[in-house]
Amino acid sequence: MASKKLPRTEVIVAIIGLIGVLGTAVIANWEKIVRPKPPDGPTNSNIAPVNKSTPQPSISDPQACLAEFLQSVPNDRITTLENGTYDEQIIGPHQSKDQAIALRLEDSREFVGAIKLQFYSNNAMFKIDSVVDSECQPVESFENRSRGGDKHVIQNYDELEVRFKKGVYALRFGYDAGRINVNFTRAS
Repeated sequence: MASKKLPRTEVIVAIIGLIGVLGTAVIANWEKIVRPKPPDGPTNSNIAPVNKSTPQPSISDPQACLAEFLQSVPNDRITTLENGTYDEQIIGPHQSKDQAIALRLEDSREFVGAIKLQFYSNNAMFKIDSVVDSECQPVESFENRSRGGDKHVIQNYDELEVRFKKGVYALRFGYDAGRINVNFTRAS
């Protein structure tokens, strides 16, 4: 009984096809392979948890408190903005969009407050996690000046208004072409 041998060309084509399918699967799931979700993480990899009632550190030294407030945010995602800043890129196209972002806000080089937020690329919106003033005390006097509603939700290009001890400030967040930009100005 003679066994049938597959022609060598057909075997090579089948192997190339298999490699192509496996390569496509790896490329399509690269983000999950390189950076898997934490076990307690959200079900959608584009959504990071937002805790509206984040307990704030109770440290008497504002600088130490601020360091603790910002410790969960990678250094390359913390940006200092001076009052009058327009169209400042805070996250570039090469940076992940689904990690926390922090902004240190200053007016005439004087620290006025800080904000932690998340960006949701699947809806092109921002969610405010927490806000602290220059003494690292929680700030709840902020709102979406463009639309009202949930003050923690800022749609793309909406304006957030925050009342700090030094005054009222406005921030406009925008996402376009893989970049997150912000304007920071004193409102009153």
